[in-house]
Amino acid sequence: MKVEMMQLKKYPKQYARTKLKLGKNKFCVGWIGRVTEVKNPWLFVNISKKLPKIEFVIAGGGNLFDE
Repeated sequence: MKVEMMQLKKYPKQYARTKLKLGKNKFCVGWIGRVTEVKNPWLFVNISKKLPKIEFVIAGGGNLFDE
C-alpha cells in the first residue's frame, strides 16, 4: 500500500477561525475524514444539534458529504 504524504501550511489560529467563519472565543470540534455510511456522520451531526454553544466543522469528502 502506498501512502501519499504532503506538507500542510500552518496558519495563525485567528486567521483560520476567520476563514472558517468560526466564533472568536467559541469551542470548536472538528472531524477530518471520509464522510460515508461506515463512518456514521449522522452521529456527529446529531451531537452538534444538541450542543448549540459549540461549533462543529466537517472537512473531507465522500458520498454523504453533500447531505
